[in-house]
Amino acid sequence: MPAPSYSQFDGSYWQAANCGPTALSMALGAIGISADQLSLRRVANDQMGSYGSRQGMSWEALVSAAQ
Repeated sequence: MPAPSYSQFDGSYWQAANCGPTALSMALGAIGISADQLSLRRVANDQMGSYGSRQGMSWEALVSAAQ
């Protein structure tokens, strides 16, 4: 199954801890849904109520972003 390839090290504020949203972006791309990792990160941050540049994502936050 072809999937897009992105790097979490994209120069954004969250690049040090953006592996979850980046992986989710690639997985969604593989099934034909276009969603960039920064947009997914913003949704996940809002769900968690946290915006730190080195904080990872909870599973609940990634589910919220995927929805």
